[in-house]
Amino acid sequence: MPPKLYPRLLLAVLTGLNILNYIDRNVLFAVQSDVKKEFLVSDVQIGLLTSAFFFTYMFAAPLIGWMGDRYPRKNIVVFGIFIWSGFTFLTWFVHDYNQLLFRHAIVGIGEASYATIAPTLIADSFPPLKRGRMLSIFFLGLPVGSAAGYFVGGLVAHHFGSWRAPFMAAGIPGFVLALLLWLLPEPPRGQQETSAPANVRELLRGLARNGAFLTSTFGMAAYTFAIGGMQAWIPQFLIKLRGLDIKTANIDFSIIVIINGIGATLLGGCGMTLGSISIGCRADFGATTGVAAAPKDTAHTLRHSRERGC
Repeated sequence: MPPKLYPRLLLAVLTGLNILNYIDRNVLFAVQSDVKKEFLVSDVQIGLLTSAFFFTYMFAAPLIGWMGDRYPRKNIVVFGIFIWSGFTFLTWFVHDYNQLLFRHAIVGIGEASYATIAPTLIADSFPPLKRGRMLSIFFLGLPVGSAAGYFVGGLVAHHFGSWRAPFMAAGIPGFVLALLLWLLPEPPRGQQETSAPANVRELLRGLARNGAFLTSTFGMAAYTFAIGGMQAWIPQFLIKLRGLDIKTANIDFSIIVIINGIGATLLGGCGMTLGSISIGCRADFGATTGVAAAPKDTAHTLRHSRERGC
């Protein structure tokens, strides 16, 4: 294969893996109602599954990032894929809640190993002028994979009559793509950079004084808090309060996720073009879209609260 094709093939494989990343993460949300029935657990215990995943993810990510600066990145990524795909597949053999909790926590470590480092492989494969476009393709895995997680979870669980079946279906493809990634050459670290690396301490001090970075970071944290709650509980809401079956609830929600997710990603890409005018214009664009969504989300929540008599 001509070496010039390696960057695009690497992008294709990593994007496919990113889709699987979010399928594996979201398939549990699709079948939580059935898990709750089988293990006779409360909503608090169901919510703890997701909390365990994100806590291990949060604590593993900085360590993985440190390792990625010092050791071959492709090896770390492939190892992480085998961890998350293997434990996703092993959900088929889970027999009680504690085993499921352990499995979901370990998946967080595997996904952190991938998500922390994979974007750097793309960044080193493309020059700065193309990098944003290529990363936007990679991050399409978030809405596509999330929607597919609900779709696969609801459809496969309904077809086989078991909430375990979607985990087996979601786990196997990861091994295939991991082996394909293993065969590709790793791009040299920093080969596309035009300036010398900054001193880490100076960089951290600069970020601490950067108001745009701080507000964007806190805003992203608040967004993740809100969207995480919706992802975890909307399918159960549709099943419990709207009377939908597991298949219909998850297919309906997957359609909402895919339309809004891809639409928002493309809109964000349009906003990136404002950077040619001014970085401030780009920031204003992001802030405006976030503020515009807030009244609709608040009204939606209040309407359903009234319906429930809250």
